[in-house]
Amino acid sequence: MQPSVKHYPNPPIIEAIIDIQTSLTEINNENIENIKAQLAQTYPLNNEIKIVSFSTQIKNDETSNSFVSQNENLGTKFTSVDNKFVAQFRKSGFTLSRLAPYENWDNFISEAKKLWQLYCQEIKPSRITRLAVRYINRIDIPAVNFKLEDYFQTYPMIADDIKGELSGFVMQAQIHLEDNIIAVINQAVTTSTKPKDTSIILDIDVFNMTNISSENNELTFWNKLELLKEHENTVFESSIKEKTRELFI
Repeated sequence: MQPSVKHYPNPPIIEAIIDIQTSLTEINNENIENIKAQLAQTYPLNNEIKIVSFSTQIKNDETSNSFVSQNENLGTKFTSVDNKFVAQFRKSGFTLSRLAPYENWDNFISEAKKLWQLYCQEIKPSRITRLAVRYINRIDIPAVNFKLEDYFQTYPMIADDIKGELSGFVMQAQIHLEDNIIAVINQAVTTSTKPKDTSIILDIDVFNMTNISSENNELTFWNKLELLKEHENTVFESSIKEKTRELFI
């Protein structure tokens, strides 16, 4: 039986992400200016997304080598007035992040649909190649010494013959679910804001490689994203114990 969806008063989510990757599309200045104009009131802050690459040119005369740098603009990042939403309009797709405090899935996907419509209007992608829902959780446990199995169903196990206290860990697990859906779980100890707490990151990325037309919005890939969210919720709830859930109340 799958765990039911729970709405916690104090969810541990520090970032929620909807990512839609597309076939490579060209973005010109007119596209970006149109997007900026339409988002001026709600997403006034914007920055270019760039990648810098370096290469070496070797001429026939080995004594005269040169270094060449290329600065490629991949798109633009927009930040909402309240700094809670960050949207990326890129050549290779669209990403929306919701930062803490997280509200709920309905509001999140509603915002994604609105911005995706603008992305399609200006960028005009032809195909969608990957869909993903990712939730990054920071779970603050009010203890320094504790047993992971008291709080988690999913965690690294250390052999009994190895004596000593676990002071840190990084774990990744990749799980193939139904319909070519893959869940990647990243779990690690991170820096805590309180000296007597232990903070653990539980990062769940659920994605589906696909190849569908970007015009099939409502009937195809939004339904797929809803399914990815259901799987993410199942993975999260199955990975923690009741003692952990009590921290979110």
